Amino acid sequence: MAADVMFWVPLDAPIEDMEIGSSTAYACAPELTSWLAENGTLITTPQAVLIRSSADEQLDVQLRAQGSFRSADPGFVVQCGTPGISGGEVFEGELEWNLALVRFAGDSVEVLEATDEGPKPMHLAVDGAQPAGVLALVQGEQAFEGQLVASTEGTREVAVPLRGADEEATTEIYWPGIPPSGTLRVAVAADPYTDEIAFLCSAASEAAYAASQCQSNSGPVDEQIRAQAVRYRDNYDRVQERERLRTTEPQPTTAPNSSTTLTRLDPWADPAMADKAIYGVADGCYRDGYRLDRVNCSASLTCYLNPDESLGACYLTDSWEVFTLDGISELPPDPDAAMDVEMLRLTDGSVCRFSTGAGPNPPAGFDGWVGSCHDGHDVLWAQHRDETPLEQAFLFGPKQPGGLLQIAAGHEGETPSFYEVAEILY
Repeated sequence: MAADVMFWVPLDAPIEDMEIGSSTAYACAPELTSWLAENGTLITTPQAVLIRSSADEQLDVQLRAQGSFRSADPGFVVQCGTPGISGGEVFEGELEWNLALVRFAGDSVEVLEATDEGPKPMHLAVDGAQPAGVLALVQGEQAFEGQLVASTEGTREVAVPLRGADEEATTEIYWPGIPPSGTLRVAVAADPYTDEIAFLCSAASEAAYAASQCQSNSGPVDEQIRAQAVRYRDNYDRVQERERLRTTEPQPTTAPNSSTTLTRLDPWADPAMADKAIYGVADGCYRDGYRLDRVNCSASLTCYLNPDESLGACYLTDSWEVFTLDGISELPPDPDAAMDVEMLRLTDGSVCRFSTGAGPNPPAGFDGWVGSCHDGHDVLWAQHRDETPLEQAFLFGPKQPGGLLQIAAGHEGETPSFYEVAEILY
């Protein structure tokens, strides 16, 4: 019983012919809906699923995917307004509806509930006295075609009937696959500050059906939406390739023409992170242009996302802490983004960290400060040049070919000293 708001559009759709009509922040106009129906596929999620049992005792219900899986289909999601449930019969008595994240994974199905600590397995149980109501928000990184089947111990499997694109009950499911990162997901909605219509990212990927803004927009509405859709299509292959290289290919271990070590931070590789208590809430977060599994948030927090992007590991003064995330805003894809460095480790064992905002006046020959070294006693200075190591204004070439990169640090008002960098953590 999902509202018709979410369409999957293949990359080869004629975006130049997209008709916007009078689309608003809450609904697509008939012209846009018609174009989406003709060139895309309606994705009916969420679904309202009612589970009844004729047995007197409580029965546990298992769900399983029955069909074929493959890699995500190249394309993007267009969503008009906020997904919701419409229609449906009137049920007598009180009925508690539970929000379930139904994730297709491999040849199985995970049924999860959203909690403050992230998604946790959901226990589905039903008895004859009280039907169970589930609002199923379909998710999954892989494309799937087939059925969702339900069973209890010792019983045959039953295909779950869902509402199809033609509003008739169907047991056949098509899911295009939406990976948590490296995928272009867009929606039609409004900039909360200007009420202008724009494509938004990460639509229907969170329990609250949140959609975060890609970028500010100006100009005619139809040009905004169409131009952004074309840009997403043109960048899709490059973004996918860059994400593949970041997550599955060997990462560089040294900076070019130097012996300085490069280390890709992965705080979630430590199993102890999953057992840590929630430290706080990170808000104002934007996905990093260089690493799609990292966000930059308010209060200068840099956080690394767990696999389902429900939590962030953020480094504070001397330890990694776990934060819940109050939404993630998406910036336009930037396949050529420069490396965003988290910290530096010098050969003397000390660490340099980065800061932003107003700061000390730079010495002659330097352009500003970017952080501090030696427990905050020295300022880390930047110098803008045509060519810099790793495109970082605070890095300087080694003393000799193949040596260690250097940074300049010192007290305000004094000529800085150069220190060799043993390790760059990003």
